[in-house]
Amino acid sequence: PLPTAPPARLTPFPVQGPPSNLPLLPRRKRPTFSRHRHDANPALAIKVLQDIQMSVEAWHQDLKQTVQRIQALYMEGPIVDGWLETVDDATSTSQPPELDAALLRHGDPQALTGYVERLCQSLESPAAPPTPPGTELGRSGYRLCSLDSDGRVQHFPCPPDQLSTISLAVARHQKLRQLLDHKQFLEAKLKRTVEVMTNSRDTLGIAPTCSSAPEESLDQ
Repeated sequence: PLPTAPPARLTPFPVQGPPSNLPLLPRRKRPTFSRHRHDANPALAIKVLQDIQMSVEAWHQDLKQTVQRIQALYMEGPIVDGWLETVDDATSTSQPPELDAALLRHGDPQALTGYVERLCQSLESPAAPPTPPGTELGRSGYRLCSLDSDGRVQHFPCPPDQLSTISLAVARHQKLRQLLDHKQFLEAKLKRTVEVMTNSRDTLGIAPTCSSAPEESLDQ
């Protein structure tokens, strides 16, 4: 066979790219993201909204139960705004007239003069003789006290057979005051929550998608 020559080795044609006109800028370091509590954290925002939602639902449920308890209290019986006061039948006539707090507050000269005259008459009247041994003492009674529109104390007789009924009526009024105060407290918290959340929504530029019409009143 004929001898073959070794293949020729080709050298690549040198190609030089066009010169770049961009300036040589320093390389920037790769940013590192920390987990600080004030950084953008969607999970934290959702957690805060869930906390608010749970509290609002609890307040709403408590408000509904409070309204139901108020309605049930009205169905139990009469409610009287006042208090019971003990009256001793044996000594009520010999005691000096009671000074009304409204008398001093208004300072009516004629009313003060009348009170002084009644006080002098009660002091000049002879004292009741001592009760002989074996005599049955007078029984203590009760009277219902309340305030009129001017803030003066007014009294009403309380018969013994109606004492238990009036006592329950007075106790119902005290319970009603507590329930009404609690109802007002819950309504104020819910109203404040609506104001804060509405302002936050407007500040963030979020368009309202749910109806803001008030729900049906709980009192109905």
